[in-house]
Amino acid sequence: MLTLRKKTSARTTNSYHRFYKYNNLIKDMEVTRSNQVWVSDITYIRTVKGFCYLALITDMYSRKIVGYDLSDSLELKGCVRALNKAIYQAKNIKQLIHHCFASSAKMPRVRQRYTVL
Repeated sequence: MLTLRKKTSARTTNSYHRFYKYNNLIKDMEVTRSNQVWVSDITYIRTVKGFCYLALITDMYSRKIVGYDLSDSLELKGCVRALNKAIYQAKNIKQLIHHCFASSAKMPRVRQRYTVL
């Protein structure tokens, strides 16, 4: 007798967090150059031992991954490491906007640290 295996998934989205929700500065913005807007998000990767979490920082103009970090937890450290890698490798980040999706509950503290780049 065959039975279907129940799919398991990690819950990484919390839209009802207690952190301040910043205004969307890039909603109607036209991006015309690299290092004008970076967007970030977290995704999960299923492994034999459980889940890994991949934090990505992407340049919105070139769609190039400018920073990343693979972690075994959703702790803030992974997001900060990804952003630090992106900043370290960037050349001209004057007037850069770092945008992360509102569903990410881990990024507000990173925003406080990197409000002005």
